[in-house]
Amino acid sequence: MFYNNTKKAKNEEKLEGIIDAAITKMPADFVIKPFLEAHRAEVKGMLLTEYDEVATMELFKEEGRAEGRAEGRAEGRAEGRAEGRAEGRAEGALKMLCNLVKQGLLSPENAAKQANMTVAEFEKQAALLPV
Repeated sequence: MFYNNTKKAKNEEKLEGIIDAAITKMPADFVIKPFLEAHRAEVKGMLLTEYDEVATMELFKEEGRAEGRAEGRAEGRAEGRAEGRAEGRAEGALKMLCNLVKQGLLSPENAAKQANMTVAEFEKQAALLPV
């Protein structure tokens, strides 16, 4: 009875009246009646707050998307830093080999071998390095 009456009411004032009437008309031997009477305002507030499942689920989805984007960005930055460090180390090693070749301390063939490249690849890469 209580639930059916409250679900039919659309206007908040009418709904408040229905809630009051339902609590008042409740049989005295119902165990929960004293609690509902003592906490009438909280009961009304709870029943007047409409739960919108679709909106709530959309909110959860958006929060999940935001968390996923944040995690993706963090992972992307970590991967980017790791790749940057690896590229920096490789470039530094190549510069060192180029300097050794320029100083005549290492042959281009041995430098290419150390860099795991052919001589042509080593010379091409060496030409791309800043002076």
